[in-house]
Amino acid sequence: MSNNIWLLRKPYRFREGISRPLDLVNEERHFVGSAMTKNGLDYKGLTTEEEYILLPELLDMSSTHPDFYLHCNRFFSDMRIEVPPGGLKLDISLRDDSKPFSAENRPNNSLDYVYYKYCQNYPRVGSSKLDALENENKLFYLHSEEEDSKTRNAVAKQKRDAMAKLTKVLDDEVYLNSVLRYYYAKYDKGVPNPDELSFSDKETQLTTLAVEDPSGLTSIIENKNVKDIGLIFELLDNKLINKVMSNYYYLDNDLGSSEDEVIKFLNQAANSKTFAHLKGQLETIKKEKKKSE
Repeated sequence: MSNNIWLLRKPYRFREGISRPLDLVNEERHFVGSAMTKNGLDYKGLTTEEEYILLPELLDMSSTHPDFYLHCNRFFSDMRIEVPPGGLKLDISLRDDSKPFSAENRPNNSLDYVYYKYCQNYPRVGSSKLDALENENKLFYLHSEEEDSKTRNAVAKQKRDAMAKLTKVLDDEVYLNSVLRYYYAKYDKGVPNPDELSFSDKETQLTTLAVEDPSGLTSIIENKNVKDIGLIFELLDNKLINKVMSNYYYLDNDLGSSEDEVIKFLNQAANSKTFAHLKGQLETIKKEKKKSE
């Protein structure tokens, strides 16, 4: 009897920093590769017992061979599991699935089983789709029918929660604009300036995000600094501050390498005049834009 698990790619739209066309991303080869432990050893994902039982077959070498563990280490240091666009199906069934793994109760497909064990705690592989969606560092995830049901229920709850949080956002247009600016900057989406959109258009965009990416939207709505971060992106949009690589600058002043560092810099008492000047310039620009409309 087969017991299948799928190793799948994280959906394209949730992979932060990727701005290439979807068809090109799908054509690219994606791999779960080798990794190191905190102790500087090859990551394996197997217990010593599992390694002793499974690797002889895959290496075509007896576990009593003097170089057995040398070849085991090489096997994992050369690990490259290709994950096609449709995912990789892994048969992880044992000869008797009602009993635990042992030398007598081996996997029906040893390589698939090793791949599965390797991916279970691999830092770039989520334990489920939901786990991958909630962690931007995870680019793949493991999937089973049972987990699929749990994920559907969890995602449905996230959507309900995200929709419920929209009320307070829609009641405050500064908050609304900040959420949109922050979300689209974080996920590298090119969209019109929120100041140039109608309230109805902004409401539609937020509602769409609540359905398509509820966890990402909720994390931004709940960020206590979202208005300040939105202001930073507004200053950037109006060229009052600049960003070079990962660093933000105002004239020759290095403001920091993250939004949080910029907020900290501008909120310092010594920089209050600079912050007030920037906000004043921004208001002037916005008034001039309204006059020209």
